[in-house]
Amino acid sequence: WKAAMKKPNDMLPETPELSGIPQYYRETYLKVLRALKTDIPVLFIKPIDSLDALEEALKIYMEKNTNLKVSSITGTPFTDRAQIIGSYMPVESRATGSKENLRFEKGVLYNLIELCKKNPDKLYVFKIDQIEAVPAKVRSQLNQFLLTGELEVPETGEKLTMPKNLRIMAVMTEGSALKDMAFYERFLRKSIQPIDENSLKEIIKDRFGLPDIIIEKIMKAGINMPKARLLILAAYIKGRIEDKGKSGSLTDKERIKIADEEIRLFTLSNDERYGHKLIF
Repeated sequence: WKAAMKKPNDMLPETPELSGIPQYYRETYLKVLRALKTDIPVLFIKPIDSLDALEEALKIYMEKNTNLKVSSITGTPFTDRAQIIGSYMPVESRATGSKENLRFEKGVLYNLIELCKKNPDKLYVFKIDQIEAVPAKVRSQLNQFLLTGELEVPETGEKLTMPKNLRIMAVMTEGSALKDMAFYERFLRKSIQPIDENSLKEIIKDRFGLPDIIIEKIMKAGINMPKARLLILAAYIKGRIEDKGKSGSLTDKERIKIADEEIRLFTLSNDERYGHKLIF
């Protein structure tokens, strides 16, 4: 189940479908395109260092194609049937103010299926992040839907059927323990490559507009940091430079000095930052 490793973010040539897309998202974008073209559910296996490549690829696609709508949930041990399919919920009585009546509230998947039927020319995606955290009971019900394309909803007496314009995407963290192989066998598997150092530099430059010398300082300070924290550090530096620059233009030397101070503070431990140990 480990993602097949290769050199990440190999240069992909400019094509009409990749026009205007940053090089560091192109591979993931192509995998999203293929996933949207098939009606087979797709499981994206995501390394920690992929950052938000999948989310950005979907966002880029939606900017180019307004007929796509994505509805996401994040799986947790507390994810239940009500969130996905629906459940009866208490309704407050206007007369007494008490919650005496029950009303069936449709879940994310139920609502998407209805939207698919109302808008057959549009494409809808039901995306489940951290699918490995979803409880076995919920996975079992999803497994039935993926296997047969049908799901009985006894509360409403309806039978949900898989629309042709609905795509199911699941995302799991690379290396996660899988407990229900029958469920995961329903999916095509696509590995998202990690973001390499050069791509991370490009992301920081594109998002925050920082000069190369400051980006190099960020990379050097974050050798042992997760890549996501380096983006947070870059955002802090960008914010501080903008705040300081409100009273007048800054020289390159002043920007670098601000960056050095932010990096120093960011890499301090709590004890060093506050001068004492925090006791909880």
